Formats: sequence, C-alpha cells, structure tokens
Amino acid sequence: MRVYQLKITLSGFRPAVWRRVLVPAGASLGLLHPVIQVVMGWDDDHLHAFTADGMRYSDPSYNLDDHGDEHAVRLAEALPRAGSRLAYVYDFGDEARHDIVLEAILDHDGSIVYPFCVSGRGDAPVEDWNPELPEEPSPFDRDDINRRLAGLIGRGR
Repeated sequence: MRVYQLKITLSGFRPAVWRRVLVPAGASLGLLHPVIQVVMGWDDDHLHAFTADGMRYSDPSYNLDDHGDEHAVRLAEALPRAGSRLAYVYDFGDEARHDIVLEAILDHDGSIVYPFCVSGRGDAPVEDWNPELPEEPSPFDRDDINRRLAGLIGRGR
C-alpha cells in the first residue's frame, strides 16, 4: 500500500496555517474531507467541494450541479504524481479555501495508524467567527489531532 504525504494550506492567512498529513493513496476524496475537518479544527457544519483537474466533486447528498461524487474518486486518481494539487473549499459563504499538494508518495509503515498528522503550523481559525462574540483560535496540537484522526478509522470509503 502506498501512502500520500499531503500538505494542506489554508489560503489567505498570515502567518500561514498548514497541516502535513499521511493518508493512504487508495482513500477517496470523501474520506479526505473529514481528515481536513479534523486537522483544521472545522465542525463540518457547511458544504464543501474539491476541484481536481477542472472537475468538481462533493458529497452526492448535496445535489450540487456539475459536481461528481467525492466517494468515487481516489487520491491516487486526483493526485497522480508528486507535485499534483487539488483545491478544497469549505463553507461556500465564507469560502475557506485550501490548497492541497501531494508532497511525496511513501511506502506504508506498519507502525503508523493512517490518517496521521505529521506536522503543522498556525492556530486553527474559528469557524463562523462573530466579532460580537469573539473566540480565540485553537492552537495547533498534533497529539490531539491524531487522537481525533484515529476516530476516523473504518469510517469510510
């Protein structure tokens, strides 16, 4: 089994907010969605979509025009080689844009439970931030992220 090392960067933030994760190459975009939700601290309260090679994909239950089924597309198809990119937008109102880059294709390591967060930088921004009820962003905590990622095991396609 091959493993993808992905760098997920949230666009438009200074200092930069990014996470580096390891995900099986056979995982679907539908499984990558909850991985992104966990590593960025999102609550999965909004619509989302991926764009790869000009094609858009989302959860088929959204019934979005011109969007394919994210569960039918594997990472190995969407990101065929190191350096390949795809885009992920979460919350169509606030448009939290993420750039996802395949940094490396690795061999499976039996000592690691996938998906796994290797590193990251920047605090997770507050979802649905309200200036009248300000909240502090959540600091990057790799151990907590990996505990939550472990909860995704066996969850999907």
